Amino acid sequence: MQKLWSEKRNLLIFLVFYVNIIAFLLGFSLFSVATGKANIIINGIAVDSKGFVYVGYDRIINVYNNSELVKKISIPTSRGYGFTIDNDNILLSTGDYTYLMNLDGTVLDKQLDSYENHVYSKYSFKNTVGDSFKVKSILFKTQIVKNNNITVYQISKSDFMAKLFFEISCLSIVIVVPCLIKIFKHSK
Repeated sequence: MQKLWSEKRNLLIFLVFYVNIIAFLLGFSLFSVATGKANIIINGIAVDSKGFVYVGYDRIINVYNNSELVKKISIPTSRGYGFTIDNDNILLSTGDYTYLMNLDGTVLDKQLDSYENHVYSKYSFKNTVGDSFKVKSILFKTQIVKNNNITVYQISKSDFMAKLFFEISCLSIVIVVPCLIKIFKHSK
């Protein structure tokens, strides 16, 4: 009986420690994303004629030159979207509406139109001279590579930490929680 109580006490200590660590990691990630300090999910990529890389995140498109942030473009929607660049104009689609915007984000036109007619892939882009750009992620380190070998964008350290903490938290919950349930059921 004493051994069973000791095992349950140790398991409870582990559980309290685990919940606190996961709550911190998940809280840090979600707070960073909610406050705009970090972006962890890419909504799309495109490249203009000058080689600037446009990376779409929740409610914003960031423009980079050699992984350095040049400007931020607010988008005219708060819902999911996809975008591309065509003739140095941003073509942004929400699924119901398509917005034509200049490269500074000024809306030039808005039409009732569908996403599939204009934006073909969120994670790859081919420019007019034939260069291809793709999103790659190696161990949560998101990059955009040109022609499969030149890195033109790399996730920032703060974005990487928020993404890493979020992924570790989710993965550990999927692994640890079923194990704990099994242990609790077995210890009865």
